[in-house]
Amino acid sequence: MSTVLGINEKIETYRACQLSGSIYLAPSSNGDEILTGIKDGDEAIFRYVEWETPSKEISIEATGSGEIHIYLDDENQASGIIALEKGQIVASSFQGTSGKHQIKLQFNKTKELEIHALYFR
Repeated sequence: MSTVLGINEKIETYRACQLSGSIYLAPSSNGDEILTGIKDGDEAIFRYVEWETPSKEISIEATGSGEIHIYLDDENQASGIIALEKGQIVASSFQGTSGKHQIKLQFNKTKELEIHALYFR
């Protein structure tokens, strides 16, 4: 089963299918689930995400700092990257084709990083 997303639709972190490393899901102070405990090299995978149109931008609701490399399907090269500083995006690039994808987030240079949600635009 696919999650078909329009542009700007929110991907909640509880939709992560696989987590590796120290990363885990936990409730936030407002009751939502967030990805937390993130260390360098950790990964979160979201499967069966489908876009009806190409996506050219990614945005993340987060706290803390770090770099997030975004890989589609079985790519060896990242399709995008986001740099966060104290919860604010300081750099972002992404290119994704329409269709069904597996999205892998790989975390680096993390400092108290917590992920609340993803948006592809």
